[in-house]
Amino acid sequence: MMKKIISLSLCFALLSVSACAQNWNIEDNRNVQREPGVSFLHEEIQKSGLNQQNELLRFGNAELRNKLANAEKVHQDADPFDKADALAKVNAVKREIESATEAIAKKTFFGEFSYSAPFDRVQVDGDRSTFAMFIRTGFSGTKVEKVSFPLPSVTAVKGGENRDQVILSASGTTDSIRELVRNSAGYRAKIWFTNLRIDSSNVISADVANIEIIKVQPGEGGGQRNVLTINNVEYAFRWCPAGNFMMGNEPGQVSVTLSKGFWMLETEVTQAMWESVMGNNPSSFKGAQLPVESVSWNNCQEFIQRLNALNVAPAGFKFSLPTESQWEYACRAGTTTAYHFGDTLTREQANFGNSVGQTREVGSYPANAWGLKDMHGNVWEWCLDWYGDYPGGFVVDPTGPERGSDRVLRGGSWNDSAGHCRSALRLGIDPSLRYNPFGLRLSLVFEGR
Repeated sequence: MMKKIISLSLCFALLSVSACAQNWNIEDNRNVQREPGVSFLHEEIQKSGLNQQNELLRFGNAELRNKLANAEKVHQDADPFDKADALAKVNAVKREIESATEAIAKKTFFGEFSYSAPFDRVQVDGDRSTFAMFIRTGFSGTKVEKVSFPLPSVTAVKGGENRDQVILSASGTTDSIRELVRNSAGYRAKIWFTNLRIDSSNVISADVANIEIIKVQPGEGGGQRNVLTINNVEYAFRWCPAGNFMMGNEPGQVSVTLSKGFWMLETEVTQAMWESVMGNNPSSFKGAQLPVESVSWNNCQEFIQRLNALNVAPAGFKFSLPTESQWEYACRAGTTTAYHFGDTLTREQANFGNSVGQTREVGSYPANAWGLKDMHGNVWEWCLDWYGDYPGGFVVDPTGPERGSDRVLRGGSWNDSAGHCRSALRLGIDPSLRYNPFGLRLSLVFEGR
């Protein structure tokens, strides 16, 4: 039977351990907020497990501690002829402690806890009545005791594990499966773990006690704010979590999965930002907090190269233009309407239609659900991709065609109609051209992209 592979989100939103409590340390970047994910959870568990090991060694092995202290005292007080024998006894006690430490490390330190994760991928049979869900847990599990779904027309069959994935088989009506797959970003697997174990090599394993498929609100998990200061100018970024959305206009929409979260600049790049890095200001309308404009795609690449050369990006990240899919995903922030405000756009919400005759200072209008401002109007924003037709079906982390003649612009400008400012509207323009409606917005992406 033919099968269609649908790749869905790989982001993790932790319930019992928050990965969003950290703030960037702008001076040395040592305290960098990571993408919320299972690797962060592993670090927390390892840290907690090792702390418990230390506590058990301190309070549960008093006999060994006293034995070591006595042996060290004997060694210290021994005459020169007995030093070697006393040292051998000290080392023997230390080996006992190492063995005890290893034994403690292999014990279970953790009770039951849970966190939620979107589906890693869903494999749908050709008749669209049965499917398998792959949920990446990050732990080697042994069994699944129970599975429950929010849709009564879907029946789950308990699944097995494949390394760090749980595989669940399920069946249902064609409509229910279409609903589950089409709105996959709106469902998460809440996983209950028990018997978490950490061995002497800090390898973590766990049993899966229960999985519940739950519905979540669109756009949940985005909008955390962090600020970098570069050349005495502040750059505020907002977190955009990994997820799935429908890109473009109907008909012809494509289901896009972004498997990694990213940071998006809260506003368009300002003239103050540009001038502090480039040493010039090409804009037609001057003002430190106005968006830089009259810049080509090629100019933007030079700006980004200089930013990256400063080595001020948080560890593991680099500055970039957003891909076209990242831009629309961030603009929508979980919405499906023509604009992130709804199906209409007013002059109280964005600068468009030549209502003020030029650009306005960034941040002058309300933000979307993730705190991003001026996604509609003010200036067109260059994207990384070449302009081309969308691929059909389901895609993961698209970056556009491999080659082309035009680059993508998104968002509309101060001089465009409301229709040109829609979330899905796109333009293709020669990357060497620069006009006063053309600006940019930065993203911070994982260096592996």
